[in-house]
Amino acid sequence: MLFFVKGEVGLGDEMQEAHGGTWVHMPAGLKHSIKAKTPVVMGAF
Repeated sequence: MLFFVKGEVGLGDEMQEAHGGTWVHMPAGLKHSIKAKTPVVMGAF
């Protein structure tokens, strides 16, 4: 599970905008990425 403040998140082959308060739950083994627009601080839960 990931929590985003701002940026873009890639899930599989798709990039999506992440707004303040965005939570992402991913199944095990899913290809994922982030695109930072500013310096990044993130946590995984």
